[in-house]
Amino acid sequence: MGGPLQSAMEMFALVQKEYSIDPDRIYLAGQSMGGFGVWALVQTYPELWAGAIVVSSYDNFTNVGAIRRVPLWMFQSEMDMTVPVDLVRQMVRQIKKAGGSPRYTEYHKVKNEVWDEAFAEPQLVPWLASQKRGGSAAAAAK
Repeated sequence: MGGPLQSAMEMFALVQKEYSIDPDRIYLAGQSMGGFGVWALVQTYPELWAGAIVVSSYDNFTNVGAIRRVPLWMFQSEMDMTVPVDLVRQMVRQIKKAGGSPRYTEYHKVKNEVWDEAFAEPQLVPWLASQKRGGSAAAAAK
């Protein structure tokens, strides 16, 4: 491991050392390129996260077994020209096939402003707050 992922984990360790953080309620969120970071962190350190939100991002999974262990909510626009919706739908199927239960929201009349819609979802904060590390990923999709 090296580069940006290592730097992110080093910053994370500093924050944990400096502040009182519940280790069972640490969440990841990323959109677009930040979503790549979420995918990398979930696949590399699945045991650390209570849940993850990924907006308009994709990945060619190297460890889908790790992803299935983390409660996940993915958001995507059908009209996104950068991240093809078919690719994201395929990712959802791949996670489900591996035994995961990702929550997936697809917007049909939104172009690139998916984050505006995703972070305004009325159930997002309650869903995230209900996730706790070590909880059932199957229950996370509800």
